[in-house]
Amino acid sequence: MNIVGETGADEFSPTHFSNALTFPKHRDGISYWFASDIPLLPLVMLTHCSFDVAGPSFHGTPGYLKNTKYQNPRNIADGPFQHAHHTKEPFFVWLGERPEHSEHFNNYMSGYRHGKRSWMDEGFYPLKERLGVDTPNDEKNPVFLVDVGGGLGHDLEELKVKHPGIRGHLVLQDQPEVIAQIGKASDGIELTTHDFFTPRSVKGARAYYLHSVLHDWDDASCLKILRNIVPAMRPGYSKLLINENVVPDVGAAWSITSMDWLMMALGAVRERTEKQWRGLLGQAGLKVTGVWTYEQGTESLIEAETET
Repeated sequence: MNIVGETGADEFSPTHFSNALTFPKHRDGISYWFASDIPLLPLVMLTHCSFDVAGPSFHGTPGYLKNTKYQNPRNIADGPFQHAHHTKEPFFVWLGERPEHSEHFNNYMSGYRHGKRSWMDEGFYPLKERLGVDTPNDEKNPVFLVDVGGGLGHDLEELKVKHPGIRGHLVLQDQPEVIAQIGKASDGIELTTHDFFTPRSVKGARAYYLHSVLHDWDDASCLKILRNIVPAMRPGYSKLLINENVVPDVGAAWSITSMDWLMMALGAVRERTEKQWRGLLGQAGLKVTGVWTYEQGTESLIEAETET
């Protein structure tokens, strides 16, 4: 939003606007505006926060950072969210205990992706060429794709519609309480309960898929998730597909940097740059074989394979 200037990767400078905020007559308008004139909040804030959950976390961030001597939050149980809501619970634990807020969050996530290009669309990721959609499946490895932590299965349903020629099973995995909400699976989709912090129950699939899973966790937790997937992958055959935001090193648009702020405020986590993604996957024994991005604000698709 150009409040702060950018001179290079991780290099920033003041602007006329940020310099103006050092004067009380301009600076004090910020606290007055946010505290007493909520209807004037810009669209980005209305889109990316709610008054009950994320709003207090954003408002409490300056106080949190002052208390921590302005260190970047790293503990998912001790961040701006916990400071604002007076809790020691991680965001998703807290959310799970409050059905009304949980419903609002799920609706928001549905709206967040509505109308955006999907990696399954023509011209995004060459799914047929990269995954051999129309080729016969290996009899020893009948599973085409495992959606790890796939929620209610919306992505698998979309995949079936947009690529009806897929041969092989589609497997949806999530926690028991999530799978229980689905009831009966549609044709071609197998429902299984699984904790992604434990070893994979399905081995040798053509692809393992993670959509907006890893940005909810710090690097140490992500490595646990990834290291449970790697042993299940068949070298030279299986691929890992990660559907997430990839932040440009320079010139990142507000639509993606605002999500980075949201992740910090709620979960003490972050959106990652391509360099950070490559580093994280490398630590897990994976090599990135491609990154496909349609435009900023649309989640990218990262493809990776085992190094051995």
